[in-house]
Amino acid sequence: MDKSTDLSNPGDIQKYTLPPNAKTQFEDIRKLLQGKRPVIFLDYDGTLAPIVSRPDQAFMTETMRAAVKTVAQKFTTAVVSGRSTAKVINFVQLDELFYAGSHGLDITGPSNVDATQRRHRSGGVKDGGGGGGGSGSSPDDNGAGENKENTDDPISLRKRTASGLGEDGKSEPPVKHRVASTFLPVLNSCRNKILNSIESKLGTDSMVEIEDNLLTFSVHYRNAINFSAEQVREVIDAILIEKEYENTLICTAGKMVYEVRPQVEWNKGAAVLWLLETLGLNDLDNVIPLYLGDDVTDEDAFLALSKSNWKGKYASIVVQGEKDTVVGEGLVGVGCMHRNTNALWSLRGTEEVQGFLELIGGL
Repeated sequence: MDKSTDLSNPGDIQKYTLPPNAKTQFEDIRKLLQGKRPVIFLDYDGTLAPIVSRPDQAFMTETMRAAVKTVAQKFTTAVVSGRSTAKVINFVQLDELFYAGSHGLDITGPSNVDATQRRHRSGGVKDGGGGGGGSGSSPDDNGAGENKENTDDPISLRKRTASGLGEDGKSEPPVKHRVASTFLPVLNSCRNKILNSIESKLGTDSMVEIEDNLLTFSVHYRNAINFSAEQVREVIDAILIEKEYENTLICTAGKMVYEVRPQVEWNKGAAVLWLLETLGLNDLDNVIPLYLGDDVTDEDAFLALSKSNWKGKYASIVVQGEKDTVVGEGLVGVGCMHRNTNALWSLRGTEEVQGFLELIGGL
């Protein structure tokens, strides 16, 4: 990217056309879902809650929470976020959902997953319904599946969720899957080094913030004083080229944030496919995944659905805020789309997301 790019100069801003609006074309989506069983995946920041200057203040409204709750009571619903799982659970405060935090690296399900799945198996849009299972296996990578009791064989999981009991007759435990937890020490080490380097090179009052998301960490520069995104990235890259990190961690750009995470073949798209597989939904003709997200990392989910066996029977919706800004990955933009997208539809901000969810909840 040209470092002379000036966000205040419209000529320097690269713009892309938004896909059709999901609310104005809701009839098309309703027809896609008719007689089917939607499975809903939702990003958090910028989708369920507006992006704010203080990451710890990104609260969703009570009306949004009510809309999500209504949807989750009818259809299997998951929140897929870059936040740690614990943080996003604390923000959303709904027990009926599955949560995939750290960009999908840490997945957990509701404690009553058996009852939730039975209820959703009997539901659908209009004449939809049905259930069942298919074959499946748990994905693996460098660090996936270390937590053996948390990465159950999907077929066994489906047997338990169908009955509500495990083989020992006890209640079904929550779905849990953690990828790359062996990276925790190197993540902690790198985070501390970057923090020290930011304070040393940019100053203790730079207002560049580091957020620990357990299996990833975020470097927020939205409030940075007198420092550009490129200067922040240079500090990060200077640490990541050290031998300890160069083949272990990667940095990607988001909206006024850089994300540092493990170099593993896992992302939000992999998490979505894993959940569909694990819940026995992968081979069902009546299941339609529907994913809503606003950021670059959500493109992994849009792309995964478009290239998997869900091709032609899914819905993907990109959410675009009024003042979204991304610097990095060769792109920069404000206002309209700042990148090409694999999403099929779009929504304009969290208010439209809420209205769309209310329409879904009314199906």
